[in-house]
Amino acid sequence: MTTQHAATGPPRIIGASGAALTLADQLVSSASNFLLGVLIARAGGADALGAFGIAFLVWLAVVGVNRALVTEPMTVIGGTESSQAELRKGLQASVVLGLGVTAVLVVACGVVELAGVRPVGVLALAPWLPSLLAHDYCRAAAFRLQRPDRALLSDLTFAVVQAALTVGLFVLDVRSVARSWPHGESVRLPGPPWGWV
Repeated sequence: MTTQHAATGPPRIIGASGAALTLADQLVSSASNFLLGVLIARAGGADALGAFGIAFLVWLAVVGVNRALVTEPMTVIGGTESSQAELRKGLQASVVLGLGVTAVLVVACGVVELAGVRPVGVLALAPWLPSLLAHDYCRAAAFRLQRPDRALLSDLTFAVVQAALTVGLFVLDVRSVARSWPHGESVRLPGPPWGWV
C-alpha cells in the first residue's frame, strides 16, 4: 500500500509511488531549466546565454538563502500534518525576503549601470523573485507533508505557463526589455526569467 490516511488532512503518498512522483517532479523542473537555456542560446547567442547564466546564478544564490532562512527551519520545526504546515507563515517570509532581495538587486543594477554594464538579465529576473520563492516554498511544503503529487502538479503547471509565455514571446517577436535603453540602443532580452531549480 502506498498511501496512508492521517488523522487530519488528505492521504499521504509514500513508498515507491512517492519516490516515483518525486523523481518525475525533479525531471520536470530540471528539464524546464535546461530547455529554457537552450532556447535562449539559440535565439540570442552567447551574449544572451551569458546574461541568462548570470541571472540564473543570482537565482540559485537567492533560493539558497530562502531555503536556509525560511524553508529548512520551517521544515525542522513543523510537523507532517496539514494543520501544522505553517503555509501562511512560510509564504509570507518567502515573499518578504523576495521583495527585499528585489530591492537590493534593483539598486545594485543601478550602480552597475553607472559603471557601463547593462545588467538586463538580473533586472528581468528581479520582479519575479517573490513569486518564485513562494512557489519554491510551497513545493518544499508539499514534500514535507508527503504529498509529492501536489508538488508535481504545481511544477507541471509552472512548466506549462513557462512554455506558453516563452512561445508567446517568440511568436510576438518580443526581444527587448524596453524599446530603448536610456542610452538609446535596443536591449535584447536574455530570455524569459522563468524557470527554477
